[in-house]
Amino acid sequence: MKTLAKVCRGAALPYRYSLYDQRQLIYARSISCFTLIELLVVMAIIGILAAILMPTLSSSRERARAANCVSNLKQISAANLLYADNNSEYLVPYARDMMTTNRQRWCGTSENSSSGGDALYIPANSPLAPYLGSSGKITQCNSLVQPPKSFEMNCGGYGYNTLVGTLRPGEFSSEAYASGFSVKRMKNPFNKIMFGDAAIMVDRNGNWSSNPVCHGYSASIEAPGGDWLMNPTMHFRHNNRAVVSFCDGHVDTKTLVESAYGDERYQLGFPCRNNNDDRNSFFDPRY
Repeated sequence: MKTLAKVCRGAALPYRYSLYDQRQLIYARSISCFTLIELLVVMAIIGILAAILMPTLSSSRERARAANCVSNLKQISAANLLYADNNSEYLVPYARDMMTTNRQRWCGTSENSSSGGDALYIPANSPLAPYLGSSGKITQCNSLVQPPKSFEMNCGGYGYNTLVGTLRPGEFSSEAYASGFSVKRMKNPFNKIMFGDAAIMVDRNGNWSSNPVCHGYSASIEAPGGDWLMNPTMHFRHNNRAVVSFCDGHVDTKTLVESAYGDERYQLGFPCRNNNDDRNSFFDPRY
């Protein structure tokens, strides 16, 4: 059988090959395979591009989730202002029965005590339910991973400024917790926080813990200067920012200024300094 002679790259084709054979040889020369080195170079380039783009994609995802929280908090704040319109200008109480059975929150009523991971609040029993729809359900923040058990579940991942949610801020009595603060008496409502992203650190059973395993729910936002063990509870989970609504109804994002215990890993802290001046400016409706 007649075989084709070996043809070196760049050499002229012998005259004895037919035109078809010559075309086939030229085509074969033009085909080349990736070498292992070339393949590794391509993979390295793809890895570098992925490393560059992933933080950008993650940041974009958080901005989208923050936009969803803006919508949720506008709805909750509007419901609270409507509640005040129908209740002699007094806002919804944070926890009406705090000094007695301690089962009521602005976001619902728990069949159990609020002291542990079984405190599941029923939103249909919320004082804001008539203004949030028939179920009273609050849309969940997608950036807060929902644990199977957690303190104050069904608040959606949002907390209520407890100084705004009491009739007499800073006082611990049944009368003080019976109502929220008066809209008429409030000073500088455009600068006073009403609701915002909130969380606490919990153990596997959903109880607050100094050795936590994850974030859990908190229905309250605590002001600076307090001595409550779980303070602070504002959660800066959107690229180190928290979505916050104010008592005049507008919503904005705030940057973490001072973190919990000086540790930013938990993303818990304040949008201001932890002192009485900033407490009065951002949280206390009397100033």
